[in-house]
Amino acid sequence: MTSEAHLPATPPGSRAGRLRAFLNRLSTGAKMLIILTVALGPLGIIAVLASAQSANEGRLAREAEGRMFAQEAASALQALIVRNAVTVRATTTALSLNNAGRRACGRTLDSLIANNAVVGHVAVFENNRLECASGSGATVEATASLQPGATRISLAPHGRALRVEVAGNAPGTSGRVDIPSEALAAIVARHAPRDPYTVSMETADGVLPVVRATGIVVRDRDTVRLPIAGGQTEVVIATRVAPVRAVEVLMILLPVMMWIAAALIGWLVVDRLLVRPLTRLQRAVTAYKPGDTHLVLSDLRSPAQEIRGLGRAFAGMVTTVAGHERDLEEGLRRQTRLTREVHHRVKNNLQVVASLINLHSRGSRSAEATQAYASIQRRVDALAVVHRNHFAEMEDNRGVAVRSLVGELAANLRATAPADAALAISVAIEPLHVTQDIAIAIAFFITETVELAMSCSPRVSVAIRLVRTTDQRAALSIQSVALTWSECLHENLADRYGRVLEGLSRQLRARLERDETGGRYAVEIATLD
Repeated sequence: MTSEAHLPATPPGSRAGRLRAFLNRLSTGAKMLIILTVALGPLGIIAVLASAQSANEGRLAREAEGRMFAQEAASALQALIVRNAVTVRATTTALSLNNAGRRACGRTLDSLIANNAVVGHVAVFENNRLECASGSGATVEATASLQPGATRISLAPHGRALRVEVAGNAPGTSGRVDIPSEALAAIVARHAPRDPYTVSMETADGVLPVVRATGIVVRDRDTVRLPIAGGQTEVVIATRVAPVRAVEVLMILLPVMMWIAAALIGWLVVDRLLVRPLTRLQRAVTAYKPGDTHLVLSDLRSPAQEIRGLGRAFAGMVTTVAGHERDLEEGLRRQTRLTREVHHRVKNNLQVVASLINLHSRGSRSAEATQAYASIQRRVDALAVVHRNHFAEMEDNRGVAVRSLVGELAANLRATAPADAALAISVAIEPLHVTQDIAIAIAFFITETVELAMSCSPRVSVAIRLVRTTDQRAALSIQSVALTWSECLHENLADRYGRVLEGLSRQLRARLERDETGGRYAVEIATLD
């Protein structure tokens, strides 16, 4: 004996129940799309985060490159300023020691400029008097007094050069160099990055633009301020913040697109290869009707070999079932012919038996023998009536109709009654059907009871009733004055009829009810209606 564990069902009103009902309403393709989306979601998120991290690292690398450029440019400008300051100071010191005058000072400056030892417009002073100067743009104003060996950074009056003023080691000597912004820009350009940038130098008295660049918005730039020359000036370098390039955007969006593409491709594959062919196969199977000899699969053109194999299997099954149905129909027709043949033979045999009994009854010489033959013939007629009614109802398989059975049986009982008897039978039967076994027991029960009544009173009136009591149950009753208590009735019941009627009630699986006061015999029967 096996036991099956039943898990508690999900309440339909709960959240899980509503989710299950929603998923049940979805098609297989939609479920596949949801499953693939959820399954590939974490991988897609990880890939997006990795791509974003990679893009951020590239952006940080470009920002680091910009800061490195700023440091290199500041170092180069610092070196340029220091070199010019040292060169000018060395020139003032040499002039003071040699006391060579203006002509020697000019030759010295020309030599320094030719050797790129100094960049810009240079002027040398002694006791606030100009000794020599280079370039037509050099200013000739004396420099402000400085401590010996000191250096000062400022802007040139015209605002297009960085002025470096130095005091010589000898008292009263000084010099200055105006480094143009073009020379500063040329120094910075040696370390320039790929992206646009701006460079300016801020001093206490103003700002000198060195490099101006377009395409840098204030909010999109990274500014680095580096002090040089002992903090007298600051190099301000602004580089454009590394923008997110198209390839980086593509790398970030690529996992999302792959995620969407994988889900859509999976859904399309399942829908095209499985769901639609199975739907067409379902329509073909649904359109199949009993009796069709083949399954129509004209629209089943699936690329899935297994679906085509399943369709061929269904078509083969339908062909096999159709063949079996033909065989069954042929066997049923043959069985029907045999049953009819058996019926005709049984009917003929019963007629032969009835005819033989009738012939022997006519040739009998005593009333008792004639009565015995008549009693036997009634029972044979009862069996024949049941057989005829049973065969008449075989085509519909509804059982034996009790109304026609009792009506025909009553007619035979009146016909076989003794000539000096006056038998009156009234029938009130509801339209019910019973099995053949029940019909035989009913026929013999009515025959035995009516014959019991006739044995005590030849001139008798009998009422046969069949009334439905419950579903598939009915009460069969036979009532007659001859069935009330009498010595004759008591003797016949004790001799033969009592045992027969009790046996028939047991065959009907019911209790025999005898009302000898009212002359009523009743028994319950099972019906098919």
